[in-house]
Amino acid sequence: MTNTQRTRRTPYNCSFCSKNQDQVQRLIAGPGGVYICDECVDPASKGNGERSEEEGLRCSFCGKSRRQVQYLAGGPNGVHICSECIALCQEIIDEEQPPHRP
Repeated sequence: MTNTQRTRRTPYNCSFCSKNQDQVQRLIAGPGGVYICDECVDPASKGNGERSEEEGLRCSFCGKSRRQVQYLAGGPNGVHICSECIALCQEIIDEEQPPHRP
């Protein structure tokens, strides 16, 4: 195995904006290869973006249906995230922020 093979890592991209992990501060992984970055969590947590009202859709992160959550935010290629997962992602991001000094 060469040094190049050992240091090469798999690039991960946000499933909503397609930015890679090196372009954002935080990339949060969900199951099945879905990811959301801190830059997409913020607008979704404020209710900005496309809300999917179509029946039969499920959150790509937790699998809950549209009926089980307050709303689903839609992304490209059929990726969705529910209000509950958005709140959880926001908590993860907030916990990782350095303490604010007065």
